[in-house]
Amino acid sequence: MGFEDREWYRKEQKRKARAADSRPRRFSPWAIVLVMLAAAALLFAVLAWIVHTRAEAAAELKIRSVPNALQQSQLEGQKLLNEAGDRDAARQTRLQQQEAQRQQAVAAQQQAEEEGLRAQTEEVDRKAKAWEKYYRKPAVCNDATTMDCANAYIRAKRVFEEKYARGEL
Repeated sequence: MGFEDREWYRKEQKRKARAADSRPRRFSPWAIVLVMLAAAALLFAVLAWIVHTRAEAAAELKIRSVPNALQQSQLEGQKLLNEAGDRDAARQTRLQQQEAQRQQAVAAQQQAEEEGLRAQTEEVDRKAKAWEKYYRKPAVCNDATTMDCANAYIRAKRVFEEKYARGEL
């Protein structure tokens, strides 16, 4: 190898070294995996911190609102009890009114039945008095009961019934 060759070889070596320095370096796959794991761990830690702070804020808000909620639930419970009492009172009043109406209806029905019975009784009495006025037993039938007396009674009764039905008596 001559001098020129050596010179050329050195220049070539320097050029290759410069080219190697100017090329981007490649990372090993393990380094990339480690960086990704570190980034994921950092992201997980940040998300856990956010969730934790929000949970603390929600718990604090809930603790602050518990007395108000307790008062509110007590007021609502009292309101429900009052409404239930009002409904019971209204129902009781309605039941009393219905019972009073039922009793009035029963009393009216009993009165109507009594008036009907009284009218029937009066009608029967009137008819009996009219019969006593109308029918006179023949003198022959006072001492003996014969077939002629029975037939006369039956004929007189039929005539009486016809006249009574027409309103002549």
